[in-house]
Amino acid sequence: MKFSSLSKLSDSHNKYVINLKYPRMKIRVVPRNEIRVTKLSSSKFKPLIDTLSKLEPGGDALQVNFTSDKELNAIRNIVYAFKRETGLKIKSGKDASSGKVYFFREK
Repeated sequence: MKFSSLSKLSDSHNKYVINLKYPRMKIRVVPRNEIRVTKLSSSKFKPLIDTLSKLEPGGDALQVNFTSDKELNAIRNIVYAFKRETGLKIKSGKDASSGKVYFFREK
């Protein structure tokens, strides 16, 4: 792959455009926060995401059962991604002996 030119678009976001000789295409490097991940909406955790959006500050907590640390990490990653996208502050608590994790919003 041969590069014909590499030009910087702006200093504020460090965006670059790479023009290739063969095949002709433009490739941009963009900040990660400009990319919206849509995989969450079609995942098996859709009910979790829907319920997280219904939590109210000072209201009920959401209880989620887990069977392994791997499953717990997957659940937490979904919640972290949801928090990043919505900007809501959701806290959690874990009861390892009974295999439950709780998510809630404080006042």
